[in-house]
Amino acid sequence: MQRPLARLTASLLSILVVAACAGTAKPPVASAPKLTADDPVLRAAAAILRAEDRRVVDEALRAALSEADPRLRAKAVRAVARIASSGASADLIAALGDAEPPVRAEAAFGLGQLADSASLPRLLDAAKDSDASVRAAVAEALGKIHDPSSTDAMSALLDDGDPGVRAGARLACWKYDDPSFALDRLIRTASSDAFLEFSAAYALARLSAAGLEPAPSGAVPGRLSEPDRARVRERLVAFAASPVPEIRMQAARGLYKPAEPRELRALQKLVADPELGVRINAVRSLCFPGMAQETYLQSALDSGVTPLVVAAAEGLGRVGTGAARDLLVHGILKESNLWIKETMFASLGKVDPELAAGIANGMSKDPAPELRAAAARNVAGRTDEKAREIVDRLLADADPLVAVAAVASRGGVDGPLSDVLKEAPASRDPAVRQAVARVVGLRIQRARLTPDDREEALATIEQLWTRSVADKMPLAKVAVLEAAARAGKEPRTRTILAAGLDDADRLVRLKAIESLRSAFGEDHADRAGAALERPIEDYLEIVRWATEPRAAIVTVAREGTAPGRFTISLDTVNAPLASWNFAKLADQGFFDGLSVHRVVPNFVVQDGDPRGDGNGDPGYSIRDEFSRQHFLPGTVGMASDGPDTAGSQWFVTVSTQPHLDGRYTAFGHVVRSLDGVVNRILPKDKVVKIRSYAGTGTEPLPPG
Repeated sequence: MQRPLARLTASLLSILVVAACAGTAKPPVASAPKLTADDPVLRAAAAILRAEDRRVVDEALRAALSEADPRLRAKAVRAVARIASSGASADLIAALGDAEPPVRAEAAFGLGQLADSASLPRLLDAAKDSDASVRAAVAEALGKIHDPSSTDAMSALLDDGDPGVRAGARLACWKYDDPSFALDRLIRTASSDAFLEFSAAYALARLSAAGLEPAPSGAVPGRLSEPDRARVRERLVAFAASPVPEIRMQAARGLYKPAEPRELRALQKLVADPELGVRINAVRSLCFPGMAQETYLQSALDSGVTPLVVAAAEGLGRVGTGAARDLLVHGILKESNLWIKETMFASLGKVDPELAAGIANGMSKDPAPELRAAAARNVAGRTDEKAREIVDRLLADADPLVAVAAVASRGGVDGPLSDVLKEAPASRDPAVRQAVARVVGLRIQRARLTPDDREEALATIEQLWTRSVADKMPLAKVAVLEAAARAGKEPRTRTILAAGLDDADRLVRLKAIESLRSAFGEDHADRAGAALERPIEDYLEIVRWATEPRAAIVTVAREGTAPGRFTISLDTVNAPLASWNFAKLADQGFFDGLSVHRVVPNFVVQDGDPRGDGNGDPGYSIRDEFSRQHFLPGTVGMASDGPDTAGSQWFVTVSTQPHLDGRYTAFGHVVRSLDGVVNRILPKDKVVKIRSYAGTGTEPLPPG
């Protein structure tokens, strides 16, 4: 296995954990005492959890907002924010006046999640709260709303006396359209507090690269004037010499497309950094359109360090020069590592589409489905005879990963759907039908659609719905409803949309409600209903289970190597449902033998997909449990494809990723062997088994 990724100093990690608690003055709800099995509030806590899981603000939850016990009020406020019903903002605004800081902090965080500008006046008042954890939550909320009228309040939070609040404000201020009010404070940040410096470096990196690097996920950074960008980059050059690896990572990221000699020199030094995560970010920043070939890039490709080679191969796709093409072709011919080869082939499709299409035929017959899928993508939209022959063959591929890519490649191709998509609409695989629905949905919106083409598109939508009704996975049904809505006020598609209102899956019902509103102007919000119905006894069991520490041992292996193990401490306070779901699936053997299907260098390792293509789940979905926990190195989160769509796929962040905060459920943390095992995992490594137990994850591991 390769050398570990970014390694935090013990002091930084402890500061990160403190910062995750949003302030240093008082602990947030996450540190509140857990309920014991005989606690008189046990049943009330279970009722709150049940309401949250149902996604319905019922009488029990509303009563809990006024409970005498502040722990219950905090849980209730958090549940209201997660449910996000029409009256949520009013309830959260009222909770900002609670006597207890943990309740107020949850209310401020929840209002940020809702991003309701109507709550801004009360949040501005709360920015002066006497409790640091509340002020930190307000800073995060103001950043999510990023209304220009709140810059004075944010400026005060940037100067707050508590370092946790200042750090929170730094992680939020870059989201304002005009962030110039914060620049002096960000640039001046120089502290022995490692997390405070990291937060400033992260904000400056997001602003420095905005508009230059490929669009990142999450919030859109504000824009800087060129003089301000130069000031920011000068500070990042200084951060490049930080003794803290995570800060150097941000410097490397923010100096994307160096404009000055000092920026280039800093990146060239970071390319040789002892920490792999820093080197990965530096290589990415040196791969920009038109970049001249330099020895550092060749060095990365020749390093033999798989994640670094993958990062360089991805970067060559952005470079786009003839030299980049030659490096990719050479790599494709000699490379035996599937992950690297697939990445290089994808990048070649961006650099030289004609050449990539020319070698797609051979790739389309490769035993690896990843390469066959890449071949389909590299002939996307092409109508020449060879490209059509390749995609026609791949449409019938037995591997859904390949068939999905083949369907998507036909998205812009003209002609009868029966000729373009062949038998794909009748596929037994929901992911394939989802891809078909997306293609048909785009086609039916074309301005010049003949009556025959429209008729065929409508008939295909009807066929897809019929084939998808019995699916346990909702993805195909949701895509069909989206396609049906694109047809406009069409009686035939309204029948499908109306049927969606009665589906057993709430995600499908919500999509039907949204689609009927957009296509027909009808309001069926009252048909959403509960996400599921389970007896209160189930939630009593979960709450009792969560009263003591819970952990899991994960055993992973790679062919030809000895297995490795790491432990996860489950966060049963902030994410009891996700923790319970993970533990139960683990103990049932659900994860045993699954391949790690996704690794992104210096970002995440992801597992838990029984299909292996990113579309798998256990046959059901669970509700999101967003909280104030930060995604730090080793944080374990639930993967999802939209609100409340998580199921069994889980990931570990291998570096700090603030853009994931409040967007994914964090339900645990790796407490043993992050560097020694997790950071060495590669795609196709096997999860031998996962088992949960009562403990913190720090106990000595049992044999085997």
